[in-house]
Amino acid sequence: MLGVRVLGKLELELDGEPLPVPRGRRLQSLLGWLVLHPGLRERREVAGSLWPDVLDESARGGREDR
Repeated sequence: MLGVRVLGKLELELDGEPLPVPRGRRLQSLLGWLVLHPGLRERREVAGSLWPDVLDESARGGREDR
């Protein structure tokens, strides 16, 4: 079973064994948000929730806002 701790330091485990946490605050934020908001989501909703100051065009574009 997959376990994800989102309070405090992000931690992942699979069947009781620790998993490596993605590097980077943005990836960790995204993973935490997706865990707390299960189901299909539009990219616009996710990007707007995590990075409200980023334009929709940038959210769709991919890597330029890193």
